[in-house]
Amino acid sequence: MYNPEDALIIKRSSSQAPLSKAMQEVYDLFLSGEGGQEQVLLERTQADLEEYKKIYAHFKEKDLRAFRTSAKTIEEMVNRDKTKVEALRDSEGQKDTTERGKLFESMMFDFGKKEDRQSLIVSPGDGTSLFRTTEFDDRQNQVDGVLELSEITKNKVAIDFTTSTSEKLNTKLYAITDKLIGKNRLAEVKYYNSENGESGPIKDIPTVVIAVEDDMLDELCQAYLEGGDSLAKHSFQVYLFKAIESQLSFQSDLLEIAIEKTDINSKEVFMKKRLKKIIDNTLIDVEKILDNKKTLPDEVWKRVEDEIKKSKFFDKIFDQKI
Repeated sequence: MYNPEDALIIKRSSSQAPLSKAMQEVYDLFLSGEGGQEQVLLERTQADLEEYKKIYAHFKEKDLRAFRTSAKTIEEMVNRDKTKVEALRDSEGQKDTTERGKLFESMMFDFGKKEDRQSLIVSPGDGTSLFRTTEFDDRQNQVDGVLELSEITKNKVAIDFTTSTSEKLNTKLYAITDKLIGKNRLAEVKYYNSENGESGPIKDIPTVVIAVEDDMLDELCQAYLEGGDSLAKHSFQVYLFKAIESQLSFQSDLLEIAIEKTDINSKEVFMKKRLKKIIDNTLIDVEKILDNKKTLPDEVWKRVEDEIKKSKFFDKIFDQKI
């Protein structure tokens, strides 16, 4: 069980504080390796992009318009994007993720890949799956992963995972709102190869930010180390989808207000209505998943309610303006 005394946290949500005992142990499990984390990340990313030369081999020159590229072949496009990734790493505003950020992202994607361990956010019966983007889409399109909500509807959510509850989180949330309301755009992912067989660039994906603070991050690490069904019963299983539901509902409300303020006969209002329909349809799938999770113990739901009440993250979601 979670033991607060094991959390060597000097200051809540401080990236300068040392990792707790459990955090450090899980960090070492997933992120240690010769050459250091930067080298491991570089090798993974470039290998991912190389793989798309084969994955996307069926795309001919006439199909490349879907990628919005001037390249004549997939190989040329991938090589250009590999170069772009290297440039993005050195650009302003593309600072390396903190240890906590790296740990949280690894937990989202790598939990469940170890023998006898469960995935953190893809539970049996949900019908969901999580796709990890390449570093290109992470840096270029600010999407860490794509959560596939239903094999039937094909609805998806683009997610930016973070451990920041500071002004950086404000910036992320405002950027999504500005893109949605100001530019009439949702997220896109250039390199996509779903377990469900969908392959190729995808666009018009509702976007959310998922943030956790130190206490929950430490709990998740301890639950992982305990094994068994500790993760499946953890409140994060509900917290994640409540966070998605809250943000998508908020975005839908913002669009409704924006539509009312826009000329009814304009192209602008048509675009906003289309985006609202996409978000509302995605919300239906999220709400179905939450309904399925009502079988979780009452204490799980109570913990989620408490987290939402005290969370700076949820406060920031609803503190935005059009």
